[in-house]
Amino acid sequence: MQLQRSNPDLDRLRAWLRERHDLHASLAAHDRPEALAAALAPLAAADGIDISEETLSTAIALPPTAPPVDHWPPPGWLPAAILQAPDGAVIRWLHAGKATFDAPFYEEAIAPARYSPLNRLIDWRTRLDALATTMPCAPVKPAGLIFHLSRCGSTLAARMIGACAGVAAFSEPDPVDKVVDRGDPAILAAMVTALARSRPDRQQLVIKLDSWHLSALPLFEQAFPETPWVVLYRDPAAILASHLRRPGSHMVKAAPAPGQSAIEHYAARLGDLIDRAIDGLSNTRNGIAIDYAALPDVVAGRILPLFGITPTIADLDAIAAIAGRDAKAPEARFDPAAMAQPDTTITAAAATLDTRMAKLRGFNPTD
Repeated sequence: MQLQRSNPDLDRLRAWLRERHDLHASLAAHDRPEALAAALAPLAAADGIDISEETLSTAIALPPTAPPVDHWPPPGWLPAAILQAPDGAVIRWLHAGKATFDAPFYEEAIAPARYSPLNRLIDWRTRLDALATTMPCAPVKPAGLIFHLSRCGSTLAARMIGACAGVAAFSEPDPVDKVVDRGDPAILAAMVTALARSRPDRQQLVIKLDSWHLSALPLFEQAFPETPWVVLYRDPAAILASHLRRPGSHMVKAAPAPGQSAIEHYAARLGDLIDRAIDGLSNTRNGIAIDYAALPDVVAGRILPLFGITPTIADLDAIAAIAGRDAKAPEARFDPAAMAQPDTTITAAAATLDTRMAKLRGFNPTD
């Protein structure tokens, strides 16, 4: 069957389906296009929309290219990506469906939803510029934010916090990264609200950010002036050894200066992050510094109370179970011996950061 992605019958069906919030969760449970088509066709027919199962199955298989609409989806839908369109940036939304959010990072957690037949059929998009002005609820204040210098245990901390039954913890959500680049606190607050609405079963929200978001600390303070936050830090030699073994994207984003070695370049990049953390901590009462060496106990002992999260006994058991796993490969147990070890070159580069690290440690209330 030759079928255009957009035609009057399909457009009418999509408009109707967007308004049938009561159907979204049950329809999102279907993993196969033909199963969704079989469930959806009679429901649509009952409301006067006559469209065949074959047409629906074919439409689901086509690349998603629906035009943006002017209203948010209901709770249970998550912002998945920000895409460039001819008329400006748009947000693509996905129904969370069966997503468990057990994966270490946001992109991994939502990946199965990208292939959901319901999401391919509806292809819900809204204009990014209208995100704040069309928000259907009051802005959500996060319980806490996690900043870090990279390779400092932030993924483990976020996964432990997310083990609490009432907490949604998102790790490095790309849509947040994209709106940070725009520098608008209202749009940032709206995007975080969208993340909170994607998990209506969770009452509190924690976001672990990318390391380079330390440069945007003033923006986060504007958007969330009452939200507490932490900066996780670690011995710079250990951070540099990890990046020398497997460089992070922010370390290689800019080229080294002429004559600068890789380790010298990484140390300079790390020094900039430390400076950003110190600047942010110097100008707020909301943030504290946390040493990687205090993990995992510091999560329950210090970070959860700071974020106003009270774990249950079951939560603490779940946190303890996660603490012993590799944060980025949860199927494996954490093995300290497998970590990259600094050599004398790395140690010498790290020593250039001693003065700044001493200042950063001064913001750790336990030091």
